[in-house]
Amino acid sequence: MPLPDPVPWFTFLKQQGIAPCIRLRADSKVGGMPVWACFKNLQHSEFRIWHRPLVVYGVKLRVLGTKNAAGETLLLAYRGRGVKILARYSLRWQVENLHSALKTRGFNLEDTGLTRAERISTLL
Repeated sequence: MPLPDPVPWFTFLKQQGIAPCIRLRADSKVGGMPVWACFKNLQHSEFRIWHRPLVVYGVKLRVLGTKNAAGETLLLAYRGRGVKILARYSLRWQVENLHSALKTRGFNLEDTGLTRAERISTLL
């Protein structure tokens, strides 16, 4: 199934004054080239911010790349300060992983039928 066109979404965020911090796929076009080409020489545990804003889906944004110790590359389009954005994205990723674990990966929180916060907190 093809992915929806991201241009309207990025344009909407800009019009609403919302500063995005969105993970990019390696083949996403930034400044007319695939984003992976901007960061192809990243070393493990390296963090690099592209030296100028690039057009990402019709909107000028900053782009950063980092590679973790396992060799996985993270590419982000954002507005703001790179180090701060990376810290915020790290927190978001932790929340997403916790949510995934609680819903499906063994814990199956929804199967408990609990709806009251104080009872759920007892489980955690």
